[in-house]
Amino acid sequence: LMVGDHQVINAATAVTICETLKYEYDFEITKEDIYEGLGKAFWPGRLELLSKEPKVLIDGAHNVDGAKALTKALSLFSRRRLIMCLGMLGDKEREKVVDLLVPLAHEVIVTKPNSPRAEGWEVIADMIREKGKPVTLIEEPSQAVKEGLARLEMEDMLCVTGSLYMIADAREALLELLGKPLRR
Repeated sequence: LMVGDHQVINAATAVTICETLKYEYDFEITKEDIYEGLGKAFWPGRLELLSKEPKVLIDGAHNVDGAKALTKALSLFSRRRLIMCLGMLGDKEREKVVDLLVPLAHEVIVTKPNSPRAEGWEVIADMIREKGKPVTLIEEPSQAVKEGLARLEMEDMLCVTGSLYMIADAREALLELLGKPLRR
């Protein structure tokens, strides 16, 4: 399930393109084709709700625009506490992303993306501590998300976000932990 206001804009853009292809270029596209395409639209790791019980959202918000979209999407979910698992590369806008996302979290688990560009990944923990949030460092993303799930209580939500490298590993681990099939 994909969530977020921008997904509506993306869907409207896709429908407009289909209509243009049909009416301007004589492509054979039916309304049913469009409905089916929208129903099957899927982008792994992009504002993807992996589970409703417990609430688990995963998103590759690795820059400021992504963090803003994630902030908006998180406002759509009712929850008691938000546990965030965050891992970012060293060459990304870490501080700005932390400024946007961390105030929403009750606690944060910092993890290391599987990339040579993840140097200094632990620095994010210091940025989070400065904001007065409890923070835990767990290097391996699969262990970080396992710990995040273990900390969830009723009505809590786990949000896993940051580097697309980390998201891929975390998503695979979460699907296994949640007993769901891996869909690419």
